Formats: sequence, structure tokens, C-alpha cells
Amino acid sequence: MKKKKKEKKKKKKTKEEEEEGEDKRRGRRRRKEMKFLASGKNHRSLSFYFRAGVTTIRSITTETCRVIWNVLQPLVMPTPDGNRWRQIALEFHERFDFPLCLEAIDGKHIRIKKPHRSGSKYYNYKGYCSIVLFAVSDANGKFVIVDVVFYGGNSDGGVFNRSTFGKKLLAEKLAIPENDFIPGTDINIPYTFVADEAFPLRENIIKPFAHHQLTHDKQISNYRLSRARDSVECSFGRIAQMWRILLRQIDAQPVAATNIVKSITALHNFIVENEPHRLVTTAQDVQQDQGQSRGPVNYQNLQRRRQRATKCALQIRE
Repeated sequence: MKKKKKEKKKKKKTKEEEEEGEDKRRGRRRRKEMKFLASGKNHRSLSFYFRAGVTTIRSITTETCRVIWNVLQPLVMPTPDGNRWRQIALEFHERFDFPLCLEAIDGKHIRIKKPHRSGSKYYNYKGYCSIVLFAVSDANGKFVIVDVVFYGGNSDGGVFNRSTFGKKLLAEKLAIPENDFIPGTDINIPYTFVADEAFPLRENIIKPFAHHQLTHDKQISNYRLSRARDSVECSFGRIAQMWRILLRQIDAQPVAATNIVKSITALHNFIVENEPHRLVTTAQDVQQDQGQSRGPVNYQNLQRRRQRATKCALQIRE
């Protein structure tokens, strides 16, 4: 009888130990993933740090990044509807004095290891292989839509045409509100996205005027548009400073690197909503993020694709 009681006690302890062991195992996996993203160390360094195999560390980071994106994306980055678009436009008007602005759009090159037999598809004009993070940011620096385009050799205009956002915008499937009046005037124009000179000028995309023979009104327009675009630039600077892996070459295949980048954007939105005081970006951080290329820039590698703007788009910008 005593032996049976001892065996039962042992069984109860083993179940509790199994639950505790499972919780500890999940905690170790999360620590490995956060260490990988925040420190920027490669898989081999983490294998020595956690005393695990390189293949084990790589599989943990890949699986955890995919789970983070699948779980957080519907919560912190839902697809906006008409009311959400109007709320974002109101925030841009109050913060940057730019009316009827929906979002700021831009692209960021993420350095990766050259894939096997990829030729020059991933080689960009900065002199290294990369994938492109195409992001749409609101006035608070929160990502609303993100997309990762594999080939870093494309220009921003080419990335826009290949992205899911660009295809939906051209097909009019983004639930953008109808045209509205500029506050205080009787001018009726559509809601627009602000972008830099590399993007095509369209009815819903506005970019700065050319820098030659600018009038005073056009200079003011360029200034306000640049202020509105600072939201997405600061967002890129914030994620690069908090998640240091974006400041070095990601030693992963393009599919795994895409999961890493998407998980970082989801974590960024989660921090913006819950702990915004941790996101302090200075002008130096943004400059460091923009100037992370090494060596002189070779503009000959940039694929130029001229896209003529329509007369309607030119009238809207005027």
C-alpha cells in the first residue's frame, strides 16, 4: 500500500513538473527570439549564449516570428475602413497642418545575405543585397499597412507597383472616402497619400514639386508635405533603433527575412499602443537609419521607370 501511494505522489509531481517545464521552455523560446531581434546577433552567437544548436536557434526564430505576425497583425494592424481613414486624415491635419492626408508612404531597404543563384535581383543602388519594406504610416508613427517586396533592385515606384497596397489602390479596393472640401475653402479634392519624389504622381498620391523655379506657395507646399512624411521616416528610425537586427545583415533566406521584418512591425505597433514612452526618436537616429549604407552610393544601379502623371493629378497638386 505504501509503495502504491508513493507511485501516485510521483505521478502527480511529474505532471506538475511537465507543466512547469513547458512554461519554462516557452519562456526560453521567447527570450531567444527577443534577444535575436533586439541585439542583432547572428544565430551562431546565440547558439553559444543559450547553449543550443544553430539549427535549433534558426528554427525557433523563424517559427516565433511567424506566430507573432499571425497573432498580432489582426489586433494592431487591422485593415482600415472609411471611418478609420477619416480619423487618420483628421490627425494629420491637426498635427502637421496637411488637410485630407490619409497616410505617409515610403520604402526601406533591409540588408540580407545574398541568396544562392539570385544574380543581381536583390542588389540595390546602395551597393548591397536587400529586400524592401513598403510601409504606410499614420500621424502617430504607427504602421497601418506593410508589405515586403523581395527584389531590392527595384526603385520605390517599382516597389509600389508590385506591392499589395499599390495594386489595391490602383484597383480602388481600399475603401477610401469620397472627395471632400479643404477646411475653410470651397475646393473639392480627393483624399491623398503623401510620398517622396521616387513615387509616381497620381490622383491619390501627392509628391513634392520639382526643386527648380519654385514659387513661394510651392515652397510652403513642399515644406508641409515633408513634415507629413516625417511620420513614416521616424517610424523607420524607431524600429531600427529598438530592433538592432535591422542595422546589420540578416543571415536568412528572403522568406524567413520577410517574417522577421513583419513581426518587427507588429511589435512596433503593439509598443506604440501600450508603451509609447519607450519610442523616443531623435533626428540623429533617423539620419543613422537612412545612412546605414557603406561606401559611396552607385546611382547607376537604380532602375529608373518614368511614369507620366495624369492631368488630374497635376491639377490636384496645384
